[in-house]
Amino acid sequence: MRSNRAMVRAGVSMAATLPMLAGALALGIPAAQAADHPVRALLAGTRPAWATAKADKGATSDGGRVSARVYLAGKDAAGLAAYAKAVSDPGSASYGEYLSAGKAQARFGATAAQVTAVKSWLTVAGLKVTGVTRHYVSVTGDVAAAEKAFGTRLHNFAKGSKIYRAPASAASVPQRLAGAVLTVTGLDNAPHMVTHDDRLPPPDTVFRNAGPFSSYYGSNTASTLPDAYGKKIPYAVKGYTGKQLRAAYGAGRRTGKGVRVAITDAYASPTIAYDAGTYAKRHGDAAWKTGRLTIAEPFYQKGVVPDAPAKADSADGNRVVPDIAAIADPNTGFLVGQTQTLPDGGKQAYSEYRIGGTSLAAPTIAAVQALAQEARGGKAIGFANPAIYARSGSKVYHDVTDDPTGSGLAVARVDYVNGHDATGGLATSVRSLGKDSSLTAVKGYDDVTGVGSPAGGYVESYRRH
Repeated sequence: MRSNRAMVRAGVSMAATLPMLAGALALGIPAAQAADHPVRALLAGTRPAWATAKADKGATSDGGRVSARVYLAGKDAAGLAAYAKAVSDPGSASYGEYLSAGKAQARFGATAAQVTAVKSWLTVAGLKVTGVTRHYVSVTGDVAAAEKAFGTRLHNFAKGSKIYRAPASAASVPQRLAGAVLTVTGLDNAPHMVTHDDRLPPPDTVFRNAGPFSSYYGSNTASTLPDAYGKKIPYAVKGYTGKQLRAAYGAGRRTGKGVRVAITDAYASPTIAYDAGTYAKRHGDAAWKTGRLTIAEPFYQKGVVPDAPAKADSADGNRVVPDIAAIADPNTGFLVGQTQTLPDGGKQAYSEYRIGGTSLAAPTIAAVQALAQEARGGKAIGFANPAIYARSGSKVYHDVTDDPTGSGLAVARVDYVNGHDATGGLATSVRSLGKDSSLTAVKGYDDVTGVGSPAGGYVESYRRH
């Protein structure tokens, strides 16, 4: 029979509530949520979105085992945020003066007293401390002890075709530890990442582009096809090569040697809301709700981003995207090679085709930044946005606009109807460039191309003089 564990409640005066709310705000926890736990501080994001009432299959067994990590918030969070801003701002005397891991830990890491207090709280709750690092305290124990420590109940929830354990409400910590604990992981046991032994799907079904092609924009005119915008137009580019993009972005002899990069693809799909809703329904996630997230305008966008987009949702200004642009149009994209599955489903063969989208632009910008860091002598650029915006309006960017020629741009594209060979026939179409249903690329910053795309001098502008 389930006990009344994790149901400890205590009366508290308004005087005790006020500092709790301040602590909640410091952790980024909405005050309304914090008020639901008047003697504890909530840890935002610790209840998974798929842990819904509809998916709830009841309480987890008291004796079930839990392995968790309690991440430490460290000390002087405000000072850490200020330092992170200073080392990223080209206008700061501290720009690029990064702390070593040891110095960062000494200046902003958790204190011995904080670690001792966290360990004591976890031990008193019945959990066993199994390890302590600079970043977290790891513990193991049974479900009853975990619920007591984190002020929540652990239930079993349906997620897709499987059942996983998760908190039925957000985890929390005693108010006295609000400034010491950042979050906790491990209370839910759903898989969060693929493993080395996971089996990958086979290659996609083959896709090929038909010709004729241009080797670069305008190199091969479609002279036998009708005019567009009052003139003959070129065939679509077969796909730019690495050599061509290196020339376009001013790589020179730089290779990015010794620089490590991480790539985040900000993929956006016109059917993302529908797809997310369908996926959530099929796999037991919380229902998708379309909404709008606004973030305060960062210091580096002020004076660069026009008021129209910056103040669209708030007179105080909001974060606007994108920041920078790169090659992405699928009609002028990049030539890639890939082993693909042939139509009969049995054979695989190498083939090449043209791609575009942010899946192309994101790694392109990552590569350009690697070259810029090499130009800087290998010294880390770190958070790049302030440096990117500090160069706004200069010759190191192409100011991308919808119609740079004033007479319209288009290409003639020839495609295989069946996607892989001419047996199904050919389809010829005109693809206009710089056209969109609602967004417009104009002079200066815009919400299509940001500050523009890197020009020939961008990489070398990072060179230390």
